Amino acid sequence: MKKLFLVIVVAYSVQIKAQQKTDSVLAHVTVTGLSYEAKSVMPISYSSVSRSRIQSLDYTAEPSSVLQTLPGISYSTDNGTLFGYSYFRLRGVDQSRINISLNGLPLNEPEDAGVYFSNLPGILSNSSSLQLQRGLGLSKNGSPAFAGSLDFETFAQQTNYTTIGIGAGSFNSGNIYAEHANEKGNDQFYYKLLGIKTDGYKYHSDNTSGTAMFQWQHKMKSYQLQYLLLAGSNKNGLGWLGVSDSAIKADPRSNGNSALEKGNFSQIVQQLHLTKTITPNSSIHAGIFYNYTDGEYGFDLYNFLGFGSNGQYLKYKTKSSYGGALIDYNYRSTHFSFTTGMYGSFYRKYHDGINEPTGTTAYNNYGNKNEFSPFAKLIYHVNKFYFFTDLQYRSAAFSYHGDATLPTFKWNFINPLAGIGYQINKHWYFYISSGNIQREPGRNDIFEGNDNLQKDANGNAVYANLAAENNFSTDAGLRYQDNKLSFALSAYRMQIEHAIDLNGQIGPTGVPLHSNVAEALRKGIETEIHYQLNKEFLLSESFAWASHHIIQADINSVPVLTPTVISFTELQYQKNNFTIIAQAKYQAKSYIDFANNYSMPSYTMFNLLMKYDYRKFFFTAKWMNITNQTIYANGQLNVWGKPIYQVNAATNFFAGIGIKF
Repeated sequence: MKKLFLVIVVAYSVQIKAQQKTDSVLAHVTVTGLSYEAKSVMPISYSSVSRSRIQSLDYTAEPSSVLQTLPGISYSTDNGTLFGYSYFRLRGVDQSRINISLNGLPLNEPEDAGVYFSNLPGILSNSSSLQLQRGLGLSKNGSPAFAGSLDFETFAQQTNYTTIGIGAGSFNSGNIYAEHANEKGNDQFYYKLLGIKTDGYKYHSDNTSGTAMFQWQHKMKSYQLQYLLLAGSNKNGLGWLGVSDSAIKADPRSNGNSALEKGNFSQIVQQLHLTKTITPNSSIHAGIFYNYTDGEYGFDLYNFLGFGSNGQYLKYKTKSSYGGALIDYNYRSTHFSFTTGMYGSFYRKYHDGINEPTGTTAYNNYGNKNEFSPFAKLIYHVNKFYFFTDLQYRSAAFSYHGDATLPTFKWNFINPLAGIGYQINKHWYFYISSGNIQREPGRNDIFEGNDNLQKDANGNAVYANLAAENNFSTDAGLRYQDNKLSFALSAYRMQIEHAIDLNGQIGPTGVPLHSNVAEALRKGIETEIHYQLNKEFLLSESFAWASHHIIQADINSVPVLTPTVISFTELQYQKNNFTIIAQAKYQAKSYIDFANNYSMPSYTMFNLLMKYDYRKFFFTAKWMNITNQTIYANGQLNVWGKPIYQVNAATNFFAGIGIKF
């Protein structure tokens, strides 16, 4: 908290100094070094979501509320609602294998590449835009973009306004927030406070969380400075453990976790960006970041084993520091665009186990992970052709310090991508790209799900020496754009050696487990359509078809949690100050275990969203799961190899009112 207090004092003093200057209009500023953002002429499959689109769908909920509208996205939540822990998958791949960043700087924690949005509640509502790249995409900083990447942008906020809002809904859910943006001279400031509360759909799966955000942007003739402080906290009744199908049928609000299992986490993210224009065609960008986390959660072993709770549990405590820097040089000319740079980071995370209720220490350990990656990207434009190449070298090392000795793991990867695009005419664009990316295993999988490294009878460390996975990927697609129609179609093929895939099991830390498989083949088709039927009606459709297989010891099976079809349809009506959006989602069945013995059924879900603006006031209402379907969203095998499931909430409502002035 001392660190947070210091940066708030500094931010306040910066604003006081800025207010002494003459007022002027500050031009819209974004981070110039967007070496990670896909453009329309790049051979990349991607979807971009604007701030207005985010505002029409979001209600300070988890990012899945908007991500589910994009091709190939499935999601699940721990407590059944979109307030609290939620997770998304892209092309059937879990989010630990997806690069997630904020303004181009990493959010995935390096040990296991996890991102817990509940630590930063409302991160979506804080964003000015987001971009999801499917497939390898552009080289990224931090965790490899194995199945894709997701970036949140925050620096393109509007100026000179204040918004105050409050909302309430099912399961005693509610939110309250206030934001303010203003300009003073060459400086722009943005503040936001947000609080969220819900009891959760499941029993004892409540969430109480909040976030504070401060941004400062300073622009001069040849340079710009941008600073971000984002601090969040959450308290949760845990709900990551599924229950049997019979328990769901008896009471779908059943929670596999015991009431003793609670979590309490906080996170602080700080970023500073400097962009300097060197010539009209060139610029240099530098960004530094520091992420700090601190928290704890309970694990009830007797409940996990199915014996019921006996009042004793293990408290996992963690604390981490993650910092790094990015520098890149950008050059553009009529036919040529070039970016080169380097990224480096350090990371340390402490792990402690405390026996409760006695409070005695069971163990403590910590790990370090450092990374370095130079990169270069080139686009050459001649006639109607766009030639693209992207090359990254990535070096990472992990060391462990505890009561067992573990050798230091070191990885060195070269990740190339090349592609070509062709502008058929002013409406049609064709592209194809192919590349290779490698990714190391995470700490949780190396430790076989244990938080403290286990030892055998001779005192030697017991761990899984997993191979790094290697993804050879090809994407090809068509894009069409005119005044009424936006259309994108892509096909992909991912051939993965030594794939580190979900195996359907879950470890005692609550984190899903992965295993090496000899080969995984993922291929499919994705499409995204937006068609303006007339002045009032907009029809949107995202569709994904997948044919995925795991080949291991002559066994051919479908990967875990990988539905064959995901479809999301939306019809929007907008006239004057009134907007209504009808949504329909279909998701095919998916398997929850390697052997494909157990599956989750398909489902169709309908939602209705409404918004009305009256002068300075706005009113919103959302009705989710209108037909009250039992939606199986996640599945696992328990410690005895039996299937257990998690379901999303039954029909539910959320309404809000706000004022903007």
